[in-house]
Amino acid sequence: GYIVTGTFLVAIVEGVPGLRGAGSWVWIVAGLAVIPSAAAWSALAGRVGFARALVAAYALQAIGIALPMAGGALAAIGSAVLFGGTFAGITALTLTLAGLLAPGRSASLVGLLTATFG
Repeated sequence: GYIVTGTFLVAIVEGVPGLRGAGSWVWIVAGLAVIPSAAAWSALAGRVGFARALVAAYALQAIGIALPMAGGALAAIGSAVLFGGTFAGITALTLTLAGLLAPGRSASLVGLLTATFG
């Protein structure tokens, strides 16, 4: 679900009345939110488990994807933080969980997940 948002986040924000010209700033915020995300989600997974952390990341990402519909600068920034702060974490959590679920086949499973995603 994040491919559409990642591709069109700037256009979505630019289309919200009153936010014309803010799309590039929102994308910068999303990019900054990515920086700590994989480490933060991995730390959370260490406390609550990978499956629970993955569910939480997906839930927050869904909220972030829906936020621009609320309109306003705060919703756009919140969307950028939630989107940027989850998509790299989801990737890291999914690949790690795959490795934990199939330790003897983790390389082939990670390869299959990567090929399927592509």
